[in-house]
Amino acid sequence: MVMLVVYVLIMVVFGVIGATLAESRNREPVVWGIICALFPLLGILILLALGSQSTLLNHSSTINASTAQHDAHKWETLKQVDPEIAAAAAKANAVDAEAEKLLAKKYLTLNDKSYLDTMVKKAIEESKNIVNKGEISGSKFVRNSSGKYVIISGKNTGAMFETHEDLMKYLKS
Repeated sequence: MVMLVVYVLIMVVFGVIGATLAESRNREPVVWGIICALFPLLGILILLALGSQSTLLNHSSTINASTAQHDAHKWETLKQVDPEIAAAAAKANAVDAEAEKLLAKKYLTLNDKSYLDTMVKKAIEESKNIVNKGEISGSKFVRNSSGKYVIISGKNTGAMFETHEDLMKYLKS
């Protein structure tokens, strides 16, 4: 009886560890929780070996939608309460709306105003290099009116990506 209780406890612990690890790697937490509960060490090792799964943005779902909404809200709030951020955002937006998006992403990643001038320059530079349409690895893509990149032919036609960088990472993988 004691052995059964210990085994069930081990299953629960490894199931929770597997589910948490899977979620952090964009994998199905319920499935991996069950696998890790049934095969504790093997499940964890396989999950670690698989690494993170890239998340694809398509018509029915969004990549980290809640995080993107949170970041957009956070950026808007920062612009309202911080004059330096507002000025930097205005400077980037004067060049291109995409430049401001890139600036927001950079700033929210570092969260350090000492790099603000450099981030503005880099965001403006990168926005000028963004391509509105193109082809890579046999897949053609365009940038739609909402600024998202859509694959129009080739591998995963119809797939959408928030940024040019996400699209390039996906197509080169």
